[in-house]
Parts: sequence; C-alpha cells; structure tokens
Amino acid sequence: MSFVIEKLQAAAKQKMIETEVWQVGCPVSLDDLVSLKVLHYNFSGEVKTGELIIHQKIAQNALKIFLLLKQIRFPIEQITPIENFAGDDELSMKHNNSSCFNYRTIANSDLISLHSYGLAIDLNPLQNPVITFENNIAVISPILGKDYLDRSYQRAGMVEQIVVDIFADNGLTIWGGNWKKPIDYHHFQIERSEIESFISTK
Repeated sequence: MSFVIEKLQAAAKQKMIETEVWQVGCPVSLDDLVSLKVLHYNFSGEVKTGELIIHQKIAQNALKIFLLLKQIRFPIEQITPIENFAGDDELSMKHNNSSCFNYRTIANSDLISLHSYGLAIDLNPLQNPVITFENNIAVISPILGKDYLDRSYQRAGMVEQIVVDIFADNGLTIWGGNWKKPIDYHHFQIERSEIESFISTK
C-alpha cells in the first residue's frame, strides 16, 4: 500500500456515528470526508501505514504533506482515526496519535474546531503538546508533553521549521505553535476565514 485517497466505506461511516465523532449538526457531511492512507516512519525507523479522515478538498494537499514528511524521515508515532479512541481527544493525545477529523469544540471554548471540518491535522501530540490556561495556570496536554516544552532543545518528532514550511506550502498555513492562548504545538489548519467554502450544502 502506498499513498492513496479513498471514499469512506459504510462501516467506517457507521463507526464514526456510533462513537459520535460525526453527529447531526456537524458542518460537513460524511460524504465530504475521505480516508487518506499514508506511509510514515515511526520512532524505531520502521515504515508504518497510517490513516487520516480528512476533508476531500484538502486530501491531495495532505497526501503531499505526509509524502514529504516521509522523505525527510520525520518520525510519527501513529496515525489512526480518532473514532478508534471513541472520539476522546485527550485519550488520542495520551497515545501520541496524529489525527484529523473530529467534530468538537476547541478546548475551554464554544468555538467549533477546524477538526470538525476535517481541515486541521494534529501531529505527534506528545512531542508537541498543547498548553491551555485555566485561571492563568498552564495546563499541558498530554501531561508527559511537559518534557518537550523547551522548544530550543530539538528532539525527534518535534515540529521544527521545515515541518511548518511543508504544511504551509500545502495550504495548512496556520500553526498553533505561533498562538498565545492556547499554544498548540501539534496543530495545523487552514485559515479560519476560508472555511465557508468547505461547509456542506447537503
């Protein structure tokens, strides 16, 4: 198997509904989403197969992103749809899972995440944690990501400028590592101003 884009099968759609990863009210339909199969290196240097559920309009761009990440041998722990974690983003992060589609709000807000459109990708959450703030107290997720807060101490799997550039050159121009609150080192997305053209009219 190589890098391929496939329509979602009925069983995959059903699992997304049962785990509430996709629900009525989601801004995109299940038919807007596709399965992107990619190859990637893990931290042991082995080539593994991964799968992202992603919006069909950026699937080709994402395919190129992961092809380039493989070419530079950027290690990724695992890439599996978040329904395999029952839609639990915290659990997915705890397992250092890279993922895309998940109908949910941004942590500690009522704003719909771009993951709800399949227009955002999370990459190695352990090496690239998210820092949220509750009553001005920093909360690191996943908790073991605290060992990677010093971004000047670059280690395998940590997002560096070449990775940011690969995503930006292929349409995911926003990197959460540049944000102030939250600081989301594993998060890449399109410009929020672009999402209207992705909303399903079905």
